Amino acid sequence: MNILHIIPNLTKGGAERICLDIANEIQSRKEHNYLLVLLDEENEYQELSSNTNLKVTSSKLKLKVFGKDNNDLDDLQNIVDDFKPDIIHSHLFLAELFSKHIISDAKRFAHVHDNMHQLENVSLFNINSKSYLVKYFERKYYDRLADSFHTHFLCISNDAKKFVEKNLSNNSISVIKFPNAINTETFNSEDLRNPDEINLVNIGSFVPKKAQALLVDTVFELKKLTPKQVNMDFLGDGGMKNDCIEQSENLGIKENISFHGKVNNPEDFLKKSDLYLHSAIYEPFGLVLIEAMSTGTPVITTDGRGNRDFMTDGNGILLDHRDPKQFAKQIMDLLNNDSKYNQLRQGALDTAKAYDIGPYVDRLIDLYKTI
Repeated sequence: MNILHIIPNLTKGGAERICLDIANEIQSRKEHNYLLVLLDEENEYQELSSNTNLKVTSSKLKLKVFGKDNNDLDDLQNIVDDFKPDIIHSHLFLAELFSKHIISDAKRFAHVHDNMHQLENVSLFNINSKSYLVKYFERKYYDRLADSFHTHFLCISNDAKKFVEKNLSNNSISVIKFPNAINTETFNSEDLRNPDEINLVNIGSFVPKKAQALLVDTVFELKKLTPKQVNMDFLGDGGMKNDCIEQSENLGIKENISFHGKVNNPEDFLKKSDLYLHSAIYEPFGLVLIEAMSTGTPVITTDGRGNRDFMTDGNGILLDHRDPKQFAKQIMDLLNNDSKYNQLRQGALDTAKAYDIGPYVDRLIDLYKTI
């Protein structure tokens, strides 16, 4: 079977990471031919993608609200014609848009890593900004293309599945819940925690929906509850990062918080941390939570909807509030209860095993063959 995946690029993110994990797992089996096509050459996973069979297309989409589109798709079509895929599997909206221009008899799959705002139903009568006007025409443009293909949407959570069913009910689609996975071998390790400190970590882009400001406030409150040294590591970049840095300075906790930016070894930070903290207002799934669990690091997370699918009383704590004082209290309650902590640690390890990339790809290949 010839399997072709398309993704915009390989900047650091959950969709890009699992796409590469899928690619490398399929290629390691040598039973199928695999090709990953990038829409641009940006690649922040050089080491992970070093053995991945990939190509960068020079094709471009230049859509116009009014007038004729100026698209150049010959290079992508030539790549497809040469590879002759049985499967075309897109990741993220731009790749899905490109895939709909491809002429091929291949089965079509679209991976819903997030609730794609471009696919929301927007009424022309409710448009009140330029961005909504663009969204309206993007959706109409997509619908015209999508009508030519039956597409199987793989949704990473119940929340994502409901979103697709609500917004694409009139299209020729099937909708399948297909939770994410990780390469658990990357994260398995000995315990590197320091009992004389409280070490916490958060991983994610500094964007509004991730809301890391809550965690900065939580560290401030936590310092009032313990004489131990409190250390909080933030991994990631984004527009809200400087706001959080300024916030930590204003609260007088600059020495307690480290902003590392994007790193190549997030597992090293997870392995030495007592807890993984997550503050997202909305979380389509929460792959990083599974990564933390795979290191035996219990998770305390706000309710982001998508993470409800796997957060249980046995592997972590799903908060029903966004109160930093209560957040800090629950951290201390857990760290002061060795029995509960060890229970959640084992529960986290058990949960992570169910999300390993090997069985995940088994299910994906079976789906490609049988659907």
